[in-house]
Amino acid sequence: LLMPTEESAKLASLVAGRSESRFLGSKQSVTKTADSDFEHLVFNEAVFLPSHGAYVSPGVTRRTLNYMCFANSKHTFRFVRKDRKFKDPNQHAPIAVRLSYHPNEPKRLADGY
Repeated sequence: LLMPTEESAKLASLVAGRSESRFLGSKQSVTKTADSDFEHLVFNEAVFLPSHGAYVSPGVTRRTLNYMCFANSKHTFRFVRKDRKFKDPNQHAPIAVRLSYHPNEPKRLADGY
């Protein structure tokens, strides 16, 4: 039986509740970009905001991943792509690249692949 930890369930509930209340109160259409930006903001706020007053933090544990393996697109295209030692994918290949920095994401997705 696979189940989330109590802390991750609290985090998911908090993010879902904040996102739902935003969209129920919104009279204008929300773009996909604005939607994902808001979810990213809510997630980061829930993870990093400490308990204070009536607010209780979900208590999730944070880990820092290797930025060369879990990179954002800015780092990949500015540094990794130009470094000779990363030309051979057998020496190094990122595990995941988040494409949130570039305005032309579909083209950058093809470049990243």
